[in-house]
Amino acid sequence: MDKQLVVFYLKRHVIGIVGLVLAIGFGAGGFMMMGKAKDAVEEAEGKYAEVIGRRDNMEKGQALGGSQGVKVDDKNVDAANNEAEIHRQFIKNAGEVVQEDTVDPMTTGEFMVHMANVIEELNKRATEALVEIQRDKTNVSTKIRYNFTFMNLRAVPQLAKNKIPELQLQLKDIRTISDVLFQSRVRSIESLQRTRVTHEDLTAGASRDFLDTRPKYTNNVAVVRPYKVRFQCLSGGIAKTLNGFASQKNFFVIRKMEVTQLSAKASATGGMGGIPGAGGSPSPGGSPSPGGSPSPGGSPGSEGGESGGGLDESGGGLGAGTTAAKPKKVLTPAQMAWLVRAGFATTKATNVISESILEVELDLDVIRRIPSKTDPDMGTEEGAPPPTPSGT
Repeated sequence: MDKQLVVFYLKRHVIGIVGLVLAIGFGAGGFMMMGKAKDAVEEAEGKYAEVIGRRDNMEKGQALGGSQGVKVDDKNVDAANNEAEIHRQFIKNAGEVVQEDTVDPMTTGEFMVHMANVIEELNKRATEALVEIQRDKTNVSTKIRYNFTFMNLRAVPQLAKNKIPELQLQLKDIRTISDVLFQSRVRSIESLQRTRVTHEDLTAGASRDFLDTRPKYTNNVAVVRPYKVRFQCLSGGIAKTLNGFASQKNFFVIRKMEVTQLSAKASATGGMGGIPGAGGSPSPGGSPSPGGSPSPGGSPGSEGGESGGGLDESGGGLGAGTTAAKPKKVLTPAQMAWLVRAGFATTKATNVISESILEVELDLDVIRRIPSKTDPDMGTEEGAPPPTPSGT
């Protein structure tokens, strides 16, 4: 075959030949990709069937009441064991910090006497510490001004037996909180609040003595009793109060603290103009001389050589408001500096600390360990929130 003829035909049909080669390449690539896709689909279907089988196996095991055919992953076992160890360690460490606190059983009469003694003691300590406390309207005795949240229980003839232990713990907590505030030398105790316990508490309606926003609750470790206290003090009193709570035997947690600076009250002092003997007015014994000039015992407001314009026509004393005070001479900075260097004056003092009364509101939690033995008199409401009282 002629080589030139072959070259001629190749040049003439080059586009067709290239297209044919590309078509063959695309076909081969598509066939290979389809094979890979088919393998991936078969692999996914196999994994899906395996998972379905494991699920069916678990359902069968649960239906038989056991775990037949179910094998737990070792990673899950290790994770569960680690969590259990962390929980056990936490319980152990919490037991060293959170103490168990119990109270001796009391009858209604014994608790009433104990409560009256504690309230009288707290009122006495407030007076000795110069701490202002609120006054309850129902109090008649001058020894007791404030009942420290137990006002509605003072006249109750009989308390529920299963409520007395909880009242004992609350009275103990209120006593501790008050002691910390007395030792911190706060200015005043504005309010104390505790949770409601007895039927009398629940039916008392709205009162400043009760905390209804946070209930008492029990977790796996301890019983948490909330309180709220609001007091006024200087800045140093806050540090002393926080340190006092941190030093207590029972575990006190301050959940929230709000500090408000009270606005300074302006002094309502009146002017001194027109008052006999005040600046510019004559002393009671002063009388002018016949010539119109003041006598030696007269007013210092008129000096020799000046007209007696401040004297009335009858020759009496100066009229109120008729003599204007002389303007004071203001020294220049250079003159003041010379007086300071000469030792005749001192530089003006500058206030670097300005203390003001602060009002502090603390949300407290008193945490105690769960009693090792459940007291039947404590009831079964440790973990349940108290019902919402009527009227609140």
